[in-house]
Amino acid sequence: MQGIQGSGNITCKEGAAGTAGTKKAGEAKGCYRRGVQGNKMKWFRDIFNQQISLVAETEVHIVEEHHEMLGQIDKIRTTLLYPETIIRSSSDTRSIIYYRYFDTTPVTSKYLCVVVKILINERFISTAYFRPTIQKGVTLWTKK
Repeated sequence: MQGIQGSGNITCKEGAAGTAGTKKAGEAKGCYRRGVQGNKMKWFRDIFNQQISLVAETEVHIVEEHHEMLGQIDKIRTTLLYPETIIRSSSDTRSIIYYRYFDTTPVTSKYLCVVVKILINERFISTAYFRPTIQKGVTLWTKK
């Protein structure tokens, strides 16, 4: 199964190849590092410069469950860095949801929803998908 790939830059933490910094999506192998349980991870930063991981297993799950997410890694990165709204999930208080509207997506114009789970010292993407509206929840931040 192919992962989420795109043509822009991916912000990476030190990887297996020993290089850190920004890589082109085509250089994605350099943007992985081994996770706690041996899973490979991609690293992103959000609007508040907080580090957020995407485990390879979750990336595969996202594409399998939401086929339209294939090739959308740049939109995930953009949504985390430049969200329009961030809400607390109404179904899981440990999750926050970043929203950004895109005029062009594989499924017409929609919001990209990136769900980030927050644990004590860790933030990771649990899923991402397109939807027509912003879900209900407590608004944590809104673009002014």
